[in-house]
Amino acid sequence: MMPYILFIMTQSPDPYALHRISIQITKSQYELLNEHKRPGTSISELIRRSIDTYFAPVMKNKLSVHSSRPEVIEHKEEIAI
Repeated sequence: MMPYILFIMTQSPDPYALHRISIQITKSQYELLNEHKRPGTSISELIRRSIDTYFAPVMKNKLSVHSSRPEVIEHKEEIAI
């Protein structure tokens, strides 16, 4: 009999819980992300910040009721390219 591991993923009621996704990016996109990652700022964090910045106008209305994470709306750090 083969051993197996069962993973059960539940939905968190926390609106800021992280969800695992899989994406495909080009080599140049990966290289750009890899060049800009830093200790404490992973590629995943760079992607989350990019999404937050891109969708900020849409998210501002939705997230205004969630004042516990205002940095999503008012993220001012820029990444030099």
